[in-house]
Amino acid sequence: MTRTSSARVSWPRLAALLAACLAAPAQAQDFAPAVASGPQPGAFALLERALPGAAGALALETGVTRWLGLAALETRACAGSFGAGTARLALGVSQTGDPELGWTSAALAAGAASREAGGALRVLARHDRAAGAIGDGRLAAAGGLEAGAGGWLSPARGTVVWASAPQLATLGEPPPLPRPLEIGVRLSQGGAAAWASLVAPSFGDGERAAGLRLASGPLALWAEARDQPLRASVGLSIRARALDLETRIDAHPVLGETSRLVIAWRPDRAAR
Repeated sequence: MTRTSSARVSWPRLAALLAACLAAPAQAQDFAPAVASGPQPGAFALLERALPGAAGALALETGVTRWLGLAALETRACAGSFGAGTARLALGVSQTGDPELGWTSAALAAGAASREAGGALRVLARHDRAAGAIGDGRLAAAGGLEAGAGGWLSPARGTVVWASAPQLATLGEPPPLPRPLEIGVRLSQGGAAAWASLVAPSFGDGERAAGLRLASGPLALWAEARDQPLRASVGLSIRARALDLETRIDAHPVLGETSRLVIAWRPDRAAR
């Protein structure tokens, strides 16, 4: 997004942000979840990927992402999701960066899901913090809109195929990170799951990823490798009754590490 030309602007920080845009076109941004690729339960995953989870219980989530290890590029977000029958709905707000380089976002996602299939639409509005209040009527000049969709299908037990296009349409300022179509497949058996995905070409010939997840009781550990450039992500989740603690670290050979922490409250699970 375009930033102000004030003398107070930190150009090294802006350069780091632009480098991240070029080096990681498939990464999530305003509501980045701390879970693995593909359809996952929770509000953040629905808002970012437009892939609703098969289960539709109430969930409230709050999270912090520190991009490239820089406090000036930290994202703070909170969101909630709800399901009734097959209907799925999520709403969230987030704020990224400092007042000079940062932005505020609000997103809504709605769709439907069952055990066999799911799909959703997402809409997000973004506003530069340096431009003043969101309600001053300058969205077109100091922010932007984006809309996208996603869907998944389970053709056989333990198999999920998905497609996610979070930015089918944009208006106003372009988003900080372009996010093209991603397609993937996941195979699950018991507490183990493996997946592979491909991001449609936007830089070079696209980006490929492969991952593995192992779960036992309240603990789950996963790892994923991506190319262009070759890099890895690892994640850990801990479940304690109605609370989930999810962490994720994305390593980059040049730009450094991006760390993520999400705390989710799912009250319906505690009542079981």
